Amino acid sequence: MTDLKELDIRQHTFNQLKKMGYVSLSSADVNQARRGNNSSPFLESILESQLLKLNAFLASDILQTFSKYSIEEAYLALKYVRPNNYSKIYNWLLHGNSQLEFVESGSKRVIIQYIDWNNIDNNTFHFVSEFEAAFGEEIIRIDLALFVNGIPIILINFKSPSSDGSIFNKLESLNNQQQKSTPLSFAQLLLLINSDHLRYNTTNANTNYWHQWRAPGKNNATELKDALYDLCAPRKLLTYINHFILTSDAQRVPATWYQVEAVVSVLKRIQLYNQGDPKRGGYIAHPTGSGKTRTMMFLAQYLLQARSIVRSQILIITDRVELENQFLHNFLSFGLPISSANSLQSLLNLLISEAPIIITNSQKFYNTDNLSSALTDRQDLFILVDEVHRGYSGVLGQTIKRLFPDACFIGFTSFPIQNKLPPHIISGELIHLLSLQNAVDNNIILPTIYENRSHHFSLNKVDEYNPDEIKKTWKKRDRSLFLQSQEKTIHTIADDIIKHFYACNKGTPFKAILVAPSRQVAIEYKRYFDSLKGTDQQINSQLLISDTTNAWDEEDSYHNIQQFNKQEVLQQIQSTTNELELVIVCNMLLSESSGTLINTLYLTQYLQGTYLLQAIGRISRLYPGKMYGRVVDYVGVMNQLTKALEAYNQPKEMIIPVEKELQQLELHFTDIENIKNVLLGNTEKIKRRIRYNKMPKVELEELYLSKLLKCEEIIKLNSYNLDSSPSLEIKGYKERLSLLWNALKEMQTASTESSRSLTQTVDNLLSEKKETLVYKENDLLTSIILELLKQAFKKKTRIKDQQLTQYSESISTSLKSLAIRDWQSNAKSRRDMQNEVEDILIMLNKQHDVKLSFNEIDDLIESFIKSASLLLVNSKD
Repeated sequence: MTDLKELDIRQHTFNQLKKMGYVSLSSADVNQARRGNNSSPFLESILESQLLKLNAFLASDILQTFSKYSIEEAYLALKYVRPNNYSKIYNWLLHGNSQLEFVESGSKRVIIQYIDWNNIDNNTFHFVSEFEAAFGEEIIRIDLALFVNGIPIILINFKSPSSDGSIFNKLESLNNQQQKSTPLSFAQLLLLINSDHLRYNTTNANTNYWHQWRAPGKNNATELKDALYDLCAPRKLLTYINHFILTSDAQRVPATWYQVEAVVSVLKRIQLYNQGDPKRGGYIAHPTGSGKTRTMMFLAQYLLQARSIVRSQILIITDRVELENQFLHNFLSFGLPISSANSLQSLLNLLISEAPIIITNSQKFYNTDNLSSALTDRQDLFILVDEVHRGYSGVLGQTIKRLFPDACFIGFTSFPIQNKLPPHIISGELIHLLSLQNAVDNNIILPTIYENRSHHFSLNKVDEYNPDEIKKTWKKRDRSLFLQSQEKTIHTIADDIIKHFYACNKGTPFKAILVAPSRQVAIEYKRYFDSLKGTDQQINSQLLISDTTNAWDEEDSYHNIQQFNKQEVLQQIQSTTNELELVIVCNMLLSESSGTLINTLYLTQYLQGTYLLQAIGRISRLYPGKMYGRVVDYVGVMNQLTKALEAYNQPKEMIIPVEKELQQLELHFTDIENIKNVLLGNTEKIKRRIRYNKMPKVELEELYLSKLLKCEEIIKLNSYNLDSSPSLEIKGYKERLSLLWNALKEMQTASTESSRSLTQTVDNLLSEKKETLVYKENDLLTSIILELLKQAFKKKTRIKDQQLTQYSESISTSLKSLAIRDWQSNAKSRRDMQNEVEDILIMLNKQHDVKLSFNEIDDLIESFIKSASLLLVNSKD
């Protein structure tokens, strides 16, 4: 159903595209450009013309034009490429297609370019509304298609704010079943546009995540105009496609607005300062979970592709072997040429051989005092330092800078680097910052809910649960002494964790991490959880600690407790198809990627500073159905958390106490009651938020439903705290929620009854006037439409009968102007008819403030269709 906002946005989009230089093509123009072949994904005549215009080659020092045969072959290569071979299509668009040309001296392999990436003005840019795309026998209309040189590059769908992009999922599924290419095969960007925002993705990407675009350089969410310009303006579009999409056979990844902004900021800084100037470098601070690795990949890709830095060489330094392996896998999977240096000599050899991208570990730079000279004095060497906030101040940083004196250092971190640190490897300034608050506001990471359980357990006291005491006990190899002093506390916490997990996570795909203060305590947690297998308190756990060989003595029955391979555990954490629920860790996993399914962190170890913030970062990554990350604190780290946030200029409001979240329930319930009263016309019962009176009914219904779902989710996720807090009555909340759900069902039933009433009206009127069908069908159609409008608008407006009659005649004329027989068999004619009538009703709704919901408008249109079908078809018979 097309609402007023959608019509406005369509026209707004068309106007903006024209201002950018796009040319609009009518249906007649499109048919001509496709040469009458409506199954073609291309504007064929435009594509052929551009292939001839853009391409020429040198033979015997003479500039030659391509033969018609080569141009035809380049076109057919696109047409018959496997539809879902997205990486090959992308490479052809970027680098061209090799063709064999015959010249006087023999034959020659030459490249035919589909797009001129260097001279934007040599390309053509068109847009087509309601573009008919053939997917085998099925014809699907795409709301808007943007073409570069006759090739569909962007597909746009105009939908409501709640749209999930399912239309593109359907198209991708159809595309994968085809023998010939479709528009989706070539689309580099897919856009969902509505009144709230512009969201985007690319083909063969993760369809769970539709990124919202915010104009780079803006502080607030961008308006549609800015978002359209940033993604669709010809120069920006080609730059984005060329540099900001990672492509492999398995997956494609589009850059986010902040990744684009960060890379562009780095490039500007490189151009601003001379080679060798320390100020040329700097660092990027993006929160954990925002995709820093991908940002580094986009920067590396751009540096290698940029024409002005052809000879650039890139060295990536990490501080952990696991991260080095992760980088290797990610870069290689997207075709980025990366080599690993497992020694200083290997690193030197790769630098000399000008390997494009090299990765090594910072540990290799220790004990290098015997190296009196630099490894290289290259000024076009870009050193990308991962997790630059940890370990690169002092001696290590100075050593690396001595070995690469003229390189440009660019750091990546989750936090701004503090000024009070010793001399650092990064001497440049902060290049780009994405704050935690900004990341949450833009739905890049999730907010964090904090639950303080430390007041129930005195774990922060020196005499209980003390890691130092635990170590002393274990050194004595006296397990009985350990159990006497610590076992009760450990088991009590374990029981609380089980209850909490069952209340908040059990039955969901989400998992939790339990952070233990020592490996001995971690093993005792594992032993206790294992002892509950087969009971109604069972929780499926795995252990991840550095080493267990000396944890128990050989005679102990638990010395063989299972320590799983780290890689195996990481795979299980990221999978929804296994039974793993809880991972018990000690000094592992908290500062590296652990997937998106982790939503709860049980803290039984006292953490502080960046280590605490990074641990929280494990739970804030996005996943469908995941509302927020949750920290359950058994040791009292809130003060440390506040200090850490303040130290890195992050607002303490980023961490939401669970009590504050529960207080929101009452506000949500009040809002829902107000919306319900507006929908039912009980305006005298509204206590607050009078603004709801001015909202269209369909928007109120959507808001009512979303707030109900929000309340239901809050109650479910916080049921453990509600149950354990006498002042917060969960039973009362659940009863109120049930009543409000029933109210929604009653309103939906009433809407259905209204629809049946309209249908019955049509049937009655047709039955009464049956004898006049042949002779007075035109007048009868108008009178039926008038009767339906009167009934629909009753008590909603004081519009005069004369005005209603005029609208009835307009609708009747629109219906009669179309061949009904064609409409019945042709989806295009049906949609045209619906759109014409819809436009009239929306204009009436707006001009006379009728306040019809869009469901009611839908019902009216269906009634008009039925009347027109029966009357006009019968009269022709």
